Amino acid sequence: MDISGSKLNANVKLPAKASVQKHTYTHQAVSQNNNISISSLALKLRDAQQAIGKTQLSQLAQSWRQLNNPSRPHINLEVVGSSKREFEKLPQQQLEIIALDPSDTFSDSEKLAAYQMWHMHDQNVQTKFRRGAVKMDSDIDAKAQFKQSLDTHYEGFSPLGKLMVSNQYKEQALSQFASNITHLERDTTVSPAQSNKYYALMVEDLFGEHEPDVHSKVDGMSLSNLNTHPYEFLTQGDRNLLSEMYQYGEENNVDLKYIRQFASDLGNYRKHDDGKRLSNFNQGHFDEHGHQLTVQFIQKDQATITDLLAGDALSASPIDKGFISFITEPGTSALSHQGSFQFLQHMVEVTAKTDTSIPASEFSKFQSPTHVGERYIMTKSDSVVIKPEPDVVCKNGHCEVTDKGRENGVTLEQSSQDFEFGTALNATSIDALLQQRINAETQQNTWYKWLANQ
Repeated sequence: MDISGSKLNANVKLPAKASVQKHTYTHQAVSQNNNISISSLALKLRDAQQAIGKTQLSQLAQSWRQLNNPSRPHINLEVVGSSKREFEKLPQQQLEIIALDPSDTFSDSEKLAAYQMWHMHDQNVQTKFRRGAVKMDSDIDAKAQFKQSLDTHYEGFSPLGKLMVSNQYKEQALSQFASNITHLERDTTVSPAQSNKYYALMVEDLFGEHEPDVHSKVDGMSLSNLNTHPYEFLTQGDRNLLSEMYQYGEENNVDLKYIRQFASDLGNYRKHDDGKRLSNFNQGHFDEHGHQLTVQFIQKDQATITDLLAGDALSASPIDKGFISFITEPGTSALSHQGSFQFLQHMVEVTAKTDTSIPASEFSKFQSPTHVGERYIMTKSDSVVIKPEPDVVCKNGHCEVTDKGRENGVTLEQSSQDFEFGTALNATSIDALLQQRINAETQQNTWYKWLANQ
């Protein structure tokens, strides 16, 4: 299959010096930021396209069906997540090359990440079609306009692009759009907030085909909850509020990604039992040398947060005050928040029906941070908490008594390599450990937290 003259020509010029940040946002750990050279990605894209050029479409389709087998054994979810961040800026044509790569240039996990990113772009396009269609006066006209837009969109797919979707692609999209509008009119049990097209738009944009029930948070961080998207934990009140945000966004030309990111932050808060199951990062995290780490918001975000918390709009807004407290505390949200604090302040003021500090026109296009420094600031203490030297060290099943252990009279039985105390620990060693256990300034017990992170 010759695609050298098509729009999939992989001799795409990529910035030689550009780089993509890979990072994981968690409250439990801090990862080193790895810069992935775009130039190396361009080389892999070239190799993958060369392999595609030597492969028939039917063979690509068969390989793709095998990769999409739910029982595929070689998918690493961590690699999928990091690859999605790496591929975030790639156009759909290049994502197709990665996803359908018939060689070993890209791993199965990278192919799956490209597939998911491609479909995310496609869903964004469909969202624009839905936004235009719901403006029509009748449901019949809305469905007709959505169908026309979808037909034109599908005809513009490349041969590789058509391999990325099922044969029922258009039928499924049309059915989803139609059902999420018309079922609201037929169902007499829904609330007034749910019986409007903006609620349907919210459902389509966040959940796709069907709105799920509110997922219970009482199971804590069970395996089921860990594998459930934060959107599904949004309460009915949250969903009603979000539908109003979608109406506001539609009427004021707001990029819907601002609302999606707000929904993600709110859902993450609900998912962790309204934030109760997430620790405060600033209360006992250390680097490998024993420096205590502290995370803060960047200056722009902190200024917005200070203004938001001091303003009168917050008390009048229906947005959950517990969520506001959680998301504006750097120790609980700086590493994980996805949304914009400026948009948060704007929506607090809009829902409180007060004058806005920032006009809606500032949110017409979502601005993604280009690096970690635009999201948070990490600092470390000058002082060091020293990890106490152990009495015994074990490696690969072999244990040895350290010099400190010998001073404390610890010996090992030769038969079992289990150690026993020949004498009691001397009082000097115990006092030294206890002195390190308490932070002299805060009086917090930090020693065990330092050990837990080793």
